[in-house]
Amino acid sequence: MLQTAAWISIALAVACALWIAFAVVRRPQPMAVMNVVWPVSALYLSIFARFWLMMQIAMICGDATSFPVNGWLSRAGIKEAM
Repeated sequence: MLQTAAWISIALAVACALWIAFAVVRRPQPMAVMNVVWPVSALYLSIFARFWLMMQIAMICGDATSFPVNGWLSRAGIKEAM
């Protein structure tokens, strides 16, 4: 039973590492070392590494979608400039 759980965990870790490696190849990181760190961290963090990556992507998307609204509010005098 425990050995089966271990093999499932290893399979998930390898799948996450491959998924993250594919994502990093499509969009390389500004710091070249992070192109290696992300997939390697998935090997020991398994599914949590995928969650960590998705949270970073969500934060970037949130910044990108709020940027035009912040500019509009700043020009309207409702909000201070950042």
